Parts: sequence; C-alpha cells; structure tokens
Amino acid sequence: MQPEQTDGGHVSRREALRYGGTALSVGGLAGCLGFGSPDPIGETVSESERQAAQEARYGSCLAPTGCVTFDQPPSTWVSYQYGYGDMGVALGQTDGYLATNRPENYPDSFYEELPGVSFDAGSLTDINAGDKELFFELDPDLLLMDPNNAMARFGWSREDIGELEQEVAPFFGHFNRRYGYGFQGEYETMSLLETFEAVAHLFGEHDRYEAIAGIHEQVQETLTAELPPESERPSIGLLGGGSDPEDGSFALLSALGEGYGRKQYRDLGVRDVLSDVETGESPWYETDAEGLLELDPDVLVVHWTIHQSESTFEAEFRTPLREGTVTSDLTAVEDGRVYRGGTAEQGPIINLFQTEIAAGQLYPERFGGRELFSRDELARAVRGAEP
Repeated sequence: MQPEQTDGGHVSRREALRYGGTALSVGGLAGCLGFGSPDPIGETVSESERQAAQEARYGSCLAPTGCVTFDQPPSTWVSYQYGYGDMGVALGQTDGYLATNRPENYPDSFYEELPGVSFDAGSLTDINAGDKELFFELDPDLLLMDPNNAMARFGWSREDIGELEQEVAPFFGHFNRRYGYGFQGEYETMSLLETFEAVAHLFGEHDRYEAIAGIHEQVQETLTAELPPESERPSIGLLGGGSDPEDGSFALLSALGEGYGRKQYRDLGVRDVLSDVETGESPWYETDAEGLLELDPDVLVVHWTIHQSESTFEAEFRTPLREGTVTSDLTAVEDGRVYRGGTAEQGPIINLFQTEIAAGQLYPERFGGRELFSRDELARAVRGAEP
C-alpha cells in the first residue's frame, strides 16, 4: 500500500510505508506472564517483506513492530529506553533527539570520554508521565520504542497506539530486556548489535554501524583470548538496586539473562550464582541475609548503581553489608569485592564502557585499569569521520 500524498504534493517522512500488513496486527502472544499490556502487538513479517524493507534506503524491520521505511531519514525522534537513545547518539542523530523517559537518569557521562562527541540528556523532554498529548506537541518523525512497553508503562490502550501511529509517527522498537514481561510473549529477545543494525538501517547510517560493530568485535576478540579458564572465574551475585542490606532483604537477577541489559556479564563469561537456583516464572530470586550467605558469591555487583557516587554506594551497600551480623561473613564482603553495576539500559557506546568497567572488577589482574578500546577510534566512528 502506498502512502497518500500531503497537500504539498510530496510524501512526508511520517507517512512511512509498512510492510507485512497493519502495524497493529496481533502475532500470537500467548501465555502472558506478569507485567503485560492490553492486547499486545506482535507484527509478523514475511521474508519478501523484510527484503523489500532492507532494499529501501531508509527501511528496516524489528519485532514486534514489523517493517518501516521512510522516503528520507527521520530527522526527529523520541525513545523510551536509554539503550535506544544511545543507539541514536552512536549514529550521529543527537540533534533530532527530542525526549526520553526520566532524562535525569540517562547515563550520558560516558560520552565525555569521546573527543568531539557531546550530548546532554538534560536537554530532553521527560515523557515519564505518559501524557499522550505531549507526543503530539513534540511531533517527532519516529517513535523509537516498543509499543507494548508504552502501553504497559503509560497505561495506554491499543487505540492510543493506533492514534499516534496515524497522527504522529510510526513506532519502531523491541523491548530488549527479558524480565518476564507478558507483552514480550513469543518474540525473541534480539542482541544489542542486531537491534542496533536495524535502527542504523532506518536512519541510513550503515557505515557508522559497521565501524562501531567492528570495535565491539575487537573487544570480543580480546576477551576471548584473555579470559581465564572457566574454573578460575569468579561467581557473581547480581543484586537489584532495590535490595536493602540494612533490612536484610535481597533480590538477585541472573547475570546471564537475555537481552542487552546484562550483556557485559555474558561476554565476560562469569559463573552465575543463580545458575542452579529455581526462580519459577519470576526473573528475580528474593532472599534474606542467610539465603544470600548460602549462595555466597565471590563477587557482589549491584545493578543500576554505576552512576552513584562512591560515598553514596558505600553508605547504602558496602557499609551495611560489612556491619551485618550475617552479611559480614560473605566472601565478597570479606574480600572487598562489592561493586557498583552498570545500567541495564545500554546501547553500543554505553555497553563498551560498562564492559570495560566490569572486566576490571571481575578480573583485576588481567583487565584492571586497562582500556579495552580506543576512545579516539570510537569517537571517529560516532562522528562519521574517516579513520
């Protein structure tokens, strides 16, 4: 189906072609668990439809939103997740980045290490309230988010999604963190680089993608060559930031979970302290101090705390763990191996930095204080500059 022309006789960016039928078709998302969304969206894409989108200059496909093409690259966009925001920054699209969820929590300080790359998340509009009218006011060309996540987070209906698709911009996104959310249903969690490549195609920035993906490949080669044998790797307990050592309540998450949220730990080949623990349908394992001591990981990492100050982290986690009657006997506490963990929302830039940080924490004798990638090379890739 061809898009209608505007009054000016041209096809606007927002009148995007969609392959694979309507963007709101249901793709058999049965067996919903936990946090869901009403009548979840799951776009099914045929191989011919995918091929057509990939052949377009500004076209791409992503579950569950299907395939989207533009006649020229989207110049303004909104993301819900910081991971998608980081992808846009990596692709040189900062000028068009309008809004995100809670911009005050965006981990933008990593960009300060990249010469000639600057981005201040404080300039973004906050969409956390889920005010649908705000999206009309922002008037972006692209909504870089999973509509199922938008429905679940904002309390929107399928009709709200359809209205925004018709009147504002197409959705394009995939919730990349597997937390047992019902709306994810049967569509598979994609890797960080697979998702990044799909977004790059939509913006027509394949060269930037290739350059940054190449840096990721170099880091993977370094880790593969230098990681110690599995038997010599530490066991890791990944604590949720909501854990309260003072109250003796802890919630652990598998360090090897799917999606981009825990990618660095998978890449670092850690031994997950929950590998033999049955958590049921919930991704979280909730326990008390005695239960944590029974697991007794070599290293404790607290998820989502990377941008806490050392003093704040010390007061909230290290000190009460050291002073706890039971937790003071934890191996990680006795050895001084309780660390701030990365944000689960990481695109290709943030992930490189967080992988380097985690490598130094987990394998200090091999990677401590070491740069795993060139800041200058990454900055040139983001700027789209010649080597």
